[in-house]
Amino acid sequence: MIKSEEIAKIVGVSRSTVSRVINNYPNVSEDTRKKVLEAIEEYKYRPNAYARTLAGKRSETIGVFFVIDEAPESQRRLYHNDFFTTYLDAIIDIANSKGYYVLVQTITCNEEYEKIDKAFCEQRVDGGILIGTRKDSLKYIRDESICQHMVMVDIDPELVPTHFMEQGLVSVINSKDYQAVYQAVNYLIENGHEKIGFIKGLEKTLSAFTRYDGYLAAIRDNGLSFCKDYILEGDFNQEKARKEMEKAIQKGTLPTAYICANDYMAIAAIECLGEHKIRVPEDVSFIGFDNTQTGELMQPKLTTLSPDFFAMSKKSVEIIHQHLIDNKKMNAENIFEYDVELIKRGSVRKIN
Repeated sequence: MIKSEEIAKIVGVSRSTVSRVINNYPNVSEDTRKKVLEAIEEYKYRPNAYARTLAGKRSETIGVFFVIDEAPESQRRLYHNDFFTTYLDAIIDIANSKGYYVLVQTITCNEEYEKIDKAFCEQRVDGGILIGTRKDSLKYIRDESICQHMVMVDIDPELVPTHFMEQGLVSVINSKDYQAVYQAVNYLIENGHEKIGFIKGLEKTLSAFTRYDGYLAAIRDNGLSFCKDYILEGDFNQEKARKEMEKAIQKGTLPTAYICANDYMAIAAIECLGEHKIRVPEDVSFIGFDNTQTGELMQPKLTTLSPDFFAMSKKSVEIIHQHLIDNKKMNAENIFEYDVELIKRGSVRKIN
């Protein structure tokens, strides 16, 4: 990590001049200011504000970083996405109860992972919670940030550098998505369904492939035939799920039930079916995932799989809190998994 002294040497000025540029003091020539700013940008220097003004003190702030880079534009605002706001509401309540502020950042492209590094480098946060992690997320975050009281939600522990896990520098929190979808398939079978489809999530995420793996295992273990036409590529994207459902309708390859990797895709697919006078649950049953408020308000209400967002949020904050008050590394036990509940509502019909 480059320091201000090194920026000064690169430009050929004093450290105090670099400091004056950073603090926007007027007594610096425009030519010098330009050179310093160009060097700062090129070498990605980040001034440590708290080290300058509050040396030795903590920020008492937890950073929450939501990765929504491949979500449709309509869902890149937190207030449009029940999944993220459910986490956020719980984290803020729990963090505030323990005396912490919460800094929230959204990451909408690979370049914006730098927000995480900047927050840690400038000591704006004492710990971070990363939600919506992709398979390649860690390659865009500096190791110095990853190991500073970082809790990662929805990530394969094997993707975290081994030494971070072994030393207890990072904690991982996941829901038991595989088991949940397996249970959902069994529930549909109990209700007489044998032609069961699946609308997949974004393959870059742990939740997407574990949910699909749970579906495949349940289909196999129950002796049902796998039908490729029943599998739709949704990518956690409502518009794509709608288009995929439109294709399935045109091909005439609808199963009697679908399990969707999230509620939003289920809602989009159901709307598409309705436009073609295909009824839910009379003609096609649906099970979603995430238990969003939108799914509960629709008619019929959406049967869904509900992760324990509150418990996962609470654990995330508690890990960071304990880490800070003890001034120690993460506990030896640093991988946590939480059950997912099947919420039975009106979108599943029993076939006689």
